[in-house]
Amino acid sequence: RNTSCGEVVRRTMSIESDTNGTEIASFGASNSLGIYNKSNFKYLRITNLDASNNLILHLEETDANHDTQLIVRPLNSFILSSLIIDDQADIDNAVHAGGSQDQIDKITGLAVSADIDIELVIVTT
Repeated sequence: RNTSCGEVVRRTMSIESDTNGTEIASFGASNSLGIYNKSNFKYLRITNLDASNNLILHLEETDANHDTQLIVRPLNSFILSSLIIDDQADIDNAVHAGGSQDQIDKITGLAVSADIDIELVIVTT
């Protein structure tokens, strides 16, 4: 079966509960140490492995200062199938494919009450 997946990265890592959080993944124009190629991105999954503490994810696009934060509850996952990020309040004007959309550059995690472990899976073409 052809899945068009070129690489699957799976890792378990600790996320700190300090004020700066822990960098989970970065995305750029090409692969390098700790940086995944934006043009090859297919999807990612971040699973909060902790049984009682929430995970805050910070998704950031640095050039145009677009960012968002969300909570992943204990033993739950966040799945992302596109790096496109848009700050349009009106869904009719949002960029959804092609064009000059902005893309997520970095994902940082912050544990809410105590350090936690997560599982990160990134799939590229």
